Amino acid sequence: MSRLTVKEQIREIDSAAEEFPEYLDLLNLRKAILEILLPVDDSSTKGARDALSDEALRDLQAKAVASKRPISSFLESSIFDEDEVSSIAGEIAEYLMRSRPGGEALDALLKALRSRVVDAREAIKATLGEDAEWFQRYGEEYGVEPSLLLFMFEAPLRPFFEDLARRVEGKLRETWWEPFCPVCGRNSVVARIRQGKRYMTCTFCGAEYLVDLFFCTNCGNNDPRTIGFIAPEGLTGYEINYCEKCNRYTKVLYEDRLRRKIPRGLEDLLTRGLDELARGEEFGFKRA
Repeated sequence: MSRLTVKEQIREIDSAAEEFPEYLDLLNLRKAILEILLPVDDSSTKGARDALSDEALRDLQAKAVASKRPISSFLESSIFDEDEVSSIAGEIAEYLMRSRPGGEALDALLKALRSRVVDAREAIKATLGEDAEWFQRYGEEYGVEPSLLLFMFEAPLRPFFEDLARRVEGKLRETWWEPFCPVCGRNSVVARIRQGKRYMTCTFCGAEYLVDLFFCTNCGNNDPRTIGFIAPEGLTGYEINYCEKCNRYTKVLYEDRLRRKIPRGLEDLLTRGLDELARGEEFGFKRA
C-alpha cells in the first residue's frame, strides 16, 4: 500500500483534525503545503519535464533490484522542471513568512529564489543526493535552518515520488528487505505491522516496503541482546523499537490494535508523542 494523492491527503487531514485536535496547528500547516502542491500533483508530469513511462519505470525497477540501490539514484536532476520547483519553493517560503512566527527571516531567501540567485537545478541535485553540505552552506548564507531549506526543495518533488511509489510493482516492495526506501532511498522512522509483517513507511514518498521484524532498520544490527521495544502505557497499538548499538529508534504502529485511524502520510506527524518519549531524559534515543 502507498500514500494517497495530494487531494486525498487533504481530505484525510480534514478528518484527522477532528480525531486529533491536539495536532491541529501542525495538520493545518501540512494542509497548506499540500494545497500549494495540488497543481503539481494534478499535472500529468508531476513536476517532471515529461511523464515517466511505464517502460522507463520497469527499467528503473530492474536496475534497483539488480544493484540494491533506490530508484532515485538512477534519476538525473535534469528530468525535473527547475522553474516549477523554484516557483513552488518560493510559494512555500512566502506562506511560511505570512503564517509562522519568525517567518520574516525567510525574506532574503525568497528574494534569492525569485531572482534565481539560488540555482534550482543545484538544489534538486542536492536534494536527490541528500547533500547535507549544500543545504548547510546556503542555510548559513540566508539565515535559514538547513532542514527547512531541504524541506522547501523536497516538497515540490514529493508528488513525483509519491506517484512513483504508487506505480512500482508490489513484488519490489515485498522483496526489497533493505532498511532504506527502494523508491527515494530515505531511511524512515515509522513502521506499520500488518498480518504479522513489518513494513517501513517512507515519510518522504510514502512507499511501504517489507523488512525483517528482528533487526535495526537504522544500522542493520540483528543481535537480540541489543534490540528491544517500549510499549507506552495507555497507547494501545503503538510501540517504539530501539537499538542499543546505534542508539536510534523506530516508531511502530500495529494496524489491528489502533483505536484511532492513522492516515497514510500522517504517520510521523501523529506520533510525535512517541518521539518525545524516545528522545526524552528517560531513554535518550536519537531519531534516524
